[in-house]
Amino acid sequence: MMSFLEANGIFLNCSDGDLVKLGLGLADCSLDEGDVLDFIIEHS
Repeated sequence: MMSFLEANGIFLNCSDGDLVKLGLGLADCSLDEGDVLDFIIEHS
């Protein structure tokens, strides 16, 4: 995801911990695509 965003000119300012929480949330289905979009908007 990070590579895709950066290739399209979107750079995120987030910590490794933020990315781990995002990844784990996606893996356990506690986050959906709306949450991912909110994360991108919040950290860009």
